[in-house]
Amino acid sequence: MFHVLDALALGPVLLWLGGKLHGPDAHHGFLILFLLSGAIQYYWKGRLPDSFVWKYFIELWNRLERSNTLRLALVGFAFAFSIILVGTKAMAGRFPMFDQGIFTQLLWSLSHGLGFHSTIEAPGNHLLVHLSPTLALLAPLARLIEYHPLFLVVVSSLCLWGGGLAWLAMVRVHPGVPDAIRPRLGAVVTLMLVFFDSIWANLLWGFHEAHLAFFMLSWGYYFYLANRAFVALFLFALTGLTKEIYLLDVGMVLIAMSVARRKNAKLYLAVGICFFGLFGFYRNWWGHSMNSLPFPLPNDYPLDLFKHQFGYFGVNGLAALLSEFVRDPINVVRLWWLNSGSQGSIWLVVQVLAAVGFSPLLRKWGRPGQGSQFGLVAFGLVPSGLAILMSSHKEVHDWGFHYVLILWPTLVFLSMGGWCREYIKIKAFPAMVALVFCVWSGGLDYFKSAKQELVDYGSRRTLMGLLSTIPESDSVWTDEVGHFVAARKVIQTPPYRHFFVNKCPDWIVVAEMDQEARLKQISDSCPHQYRLSFFESGIVGLKRE
Repeated sequence: MFHVLDALALGPVLLWLGGKLHGPDAHHGFLILFLLSGAIQYYWKGRLPDSFVWKYFIELWNRLERSNTLRLALVGFAFAFSIILVGTKAMAGRFPMFDQGIFTQLLWSLSHGLGFHSTIEAPGNHLLVHLSPTLALLAPLARLIEYHPLFLVVVSSLCLWGGGLAWLAMVRVHPGVPDAIRPRLGAVVTLMLVFFDSIWANLLWGFHEAHLAFFMLSWGYYFYLANRAFVALFLFALTGLTKEIYLLDVGMVLIAMSVARRKNAKLYLAVGICFFGLFGFYRNWWGHSMNSLPFPLPNDYPLDLFKHQFGYFGVNGLAALLSEFVRDPINVVRLWWLNSGSQGSIWLVVQVLAAVGFSPLLRKWGRPGQGSQFGLVAFGLVPSGLAILMSSHKEVHDWGFHYVLILWPTLVFLSMGGWCREYIKIKAFPAMVALVFCVWSGGLDYFKSAKQELVDYGSRRTLMGLLSTIPESDSVWTDEVGHFVAARKVIQTPPYRHFFVNKCPDWIVVAEMDQEARLKQISDSCPHQYRLSFFESGIVGLKRE
């Protein structure tokens, strides 16, 4: 007869099969109760449950400690499933043009010699939105496969899971990890990675430049630990050139590294200082360029991105905010608490730290004498971390939003020594339970989501075929399924239409319920009439006569 706590391990399985657990999300509920049941008995009785479910789970755990091949296989399975999950969403046209379409058009523009030309973003040049020259690395391959809608889906998955593999590689070279502990830590990191809810949620946002930064920064830390300074610096440089604020993140990391170690210290310091200088140069160039555009921007377009993101402080620019903080810090904190969604910010901090077992807050990092080397790198979390926490945009406070991705490589880099010293070395299994429990807290049921996207894709296959017949030379105005027609010079989302000649696009592709409003928006400046070309899955295609 099973012990009561042994039965707790079987209960979630039965509830999962019956679909009655955790509301619509049986998979999360199963995992949480299953692991908690094991943790309770482990602490109470000093052993794990005797049920046959735990028998196979313990065997998997033991094999994970022994087999690097099994670890890679689990990450490979996560990669393959993410392609199905996100690929079906892309093929069903569920990514908005203002996300996926931006990057598709940028790659098209770069591979056609147009630079960072972008008509989806109002300034007409992506560099006036973000400093992202690293995106040019993808342009030749995108052209080779003719800008297939799944290209960026595959790139996203490769970046996120490939960056995660750098974490496994770090286990093998991290000086704060005793050799006897490396297999066990490899098993913990593998399970943490496969169940890392922030990665899954970010995949569902669609491709962003943060995905590239996540990959390059993760491997940059690996090569830093492996004493391959020039390779590490190259990857750090690419990370900084993926988005302007990453120049500050990586610059702080490099300056910290120059202080913490003697070898190549001057080189790290020089590159770090250059990153800060490049950030200042970019901000000045951006302000001058935005004020000298040859066309008027929409009235609601934010010419001052600082005010757009942090306008509730009532100051203009970071320097003014720092000055105000020195003058009256209480008022600055009060404004942040009242206006920025501070409760969401606090919960984000808890989630982010919980995902790594609060390890960066532990007393030491690694072996004696290494505390400063790893502890100083924590300053690399400050620029993006503060920008996320202070932003007035509530979605930024979600750990599934792409802004948080740049934080994970640094946090994992900081945490590995702490995991060994404070968790794994003491009680291995509870450490794994805590980590998996912490990372699986987002609330999405990915199996259910994949099933729904497959259904949606089946119902929209005809629409995707119709969209693919629109000639590349035609201009398109759309706010739906736009990433399917984004590989062209002129494509636009309402209300920005200053790039159209005579303000008349060749095609209007919108949802049926928006058709009348969109036609009214464009009719004031367009003398042409439009005829219905196709109507499929709630999407209307109108061709200019």
